[in-house]
Amino acid sequence: MYKFIRFFAVIYLKIFFGFKVYGKENVPEEGKMILCGNHSSNNDTLMIAMATKRDIHFMAKEELFKNPIIAWVFRKAHAIPVHRDGNDMLAIRNAIRVLGNGEVLGIFPQGTRDKGGIHKPDAFKTGVATISVKTCSPVVPVYISEEYKLFRRNRIYVGEPINTWEFAPKKPSQEDYDRIANGIIRGAIIELENKWKAEK
Repeated sequence: MYKFIRFFAVIYLKIFFGFKVYGKENVPEEGKMILCGNHSSNNDTLMIAMATKRDIHFMAKEELFKNPIIAWVFRKAHAIPVHRDGNDMLAIRNAIRVLGNGEVLGIFPQGTRDKGGIHKPDAFKTGVATISVKTCSPVVPVYISEEYKLFRRNRIYVGEPINTWEFAPKKPSQEDYDRIANGIIRGAIIELENKWKAEK
């Protein structure tokens, strides 16, 4: 089902948004990893899926699963429902299981759509850093151009994998996870945004 959805997503995005991916070579062809991107549009999930042909298990807000038909499609596409009002241990366990199987996890650490929001010092929730450090899973930063325009070239930039656990002490605190999420990971995505601004 995932590959079926991705196939039609490619057609949709190429016709209406003319997307182009830069840095695709930075995405490992095998092994566990976390694709982590900014979030400003409903199309972001489709956009970030263009970075790799591998199946991605996206963490998605629970509200998307209320409609039974849509919920069925999301589950077939490997989506993991997440409660956004607190620590969702079931979602975290499912995410860790995905990575434990050597698969790809997709996360939008802002938690909601927020155009330009990556420039807020506390824009990212710490979950992406916590999961990455605990499972020693590299984070691959992705920047999706926020100016979605029909029939224009829209760009996706992929950065080099970040081994987050190398920046954490043996017993990380919440402050350590925040530093990694909002300092290192967010900083890498802002660098990709700056590349987009320089080239557009």
